[in-house]
Amino acid sequence: MPMPTPDGNGVLLTFTRPQELAGRYRTRFNEWVPPEYLAISGGAGGAVCIRLVGPDTGAIYWADYDITLELGLDEDEYSEDIMTHLTDDWNTFLDTY
Repeated sequence: MPMPTPDGNGVLLTFTRPQELAGRYRTRFNEWVPPEYLAISGGAGGAVCIRLVGPDTGAIYWADYDITLELGLDEDEYSEDIMTHLTDDWNTFLDTY
């Protein structure tokens, strides 16, 4: 499923099973995702994430892995700049996409 990323190249392929979420938190590509988010999908160019803390807790975001090179991020460095707000909550995400 195409995701509305700034460059239009994100694709949602699969959702991560609940049993796998804890083990994948901040590993591999997900190291670029700030710790305030939980990546819940796999795909090309990024991941769908849920915001865990803050005033918009529960909001859905796209983590755009493709722009990490432009930002000059190291493999273990994270940045809020890769996060794109998609919807305010999970139900709206499901209805929209």
